[in-house]
Amino acid sequence: MVRLYDLYIINRNGLCLLHQKFGGTQVDSDLVGGFFSAIQQFLQDILPSGESNIKSLDRGDFKLLIEYRRQTQIYGIAVSEREDIEIRRKLIEISTEFEELYKGSLLNFNGDVGQFQAFKNFILSKFPSSLITAKHIPEVMPGVDTIKQIISAEVNTVELSGVSYVVADEHRVILRQMDGQRTIDEIAEATEIPAKNIIELVSLLVWNNLIRVYIRPVIHET
Repeated sequence: MVRLYDLYIINRNGLCLLHQKFGGTQVDSDLVGGFFSAIQQFLQDILPSGESNIKSLDRGDFKLLIEYRRQTQIYGIAVSEREDIEIRRKLIEISTEFEELYKGSLLNFNGDVGQFQAFKNFILSKFPSSLITAKHIPEVMPGVDTIKQIISAEVNTVELSGVSYVVADEHRVILRQMDGQRTIDEIAEATEIPAKNIIELVSLLVWNNLIRVYIRPVIHET
């Protein structure tokens, strides 16, 4: 599996509108925006047509995959180990959805990047396994009534970061198994639900501070 390090959405002025870190590299999001803006301007100056929309930049140890949305003039940038068809496909989906969802705000941008933060839920749903693995142990956060309401079927929909989600029976089955002791692999085995489905749900709930995850420490015999 090709490693994904970071995902950015940047406007034409090089301002980072949204950044989701997946691990690996330590890169300042504002520096990425400034660097990319400078590269774009350089290409615009030297190319006769003025066309400067490049698809990738290779730094050797990692690669920037780039998707441009012409209508709102934003760039989706994925920093990954190397070029990858699946990451590219998801980057296109993310950039397209971001443009559609925030078109009005982007065309009349007022400088507030906070309005875009809820979109991280969509990004996480596309790359759940980049954050959470089947070896993680999910645990419900203390005092979280939302999870209790879902498990007891008091609610059939739940709003997370401004987005409404339908609660499926599968979700309740998974949540009932989250005792802070079982790994995702073990929950998958007990429920016969694919681990990838559980990882997707766990990633969403972690981002919304409803559950937390940790790795069981390895004890070495002496």
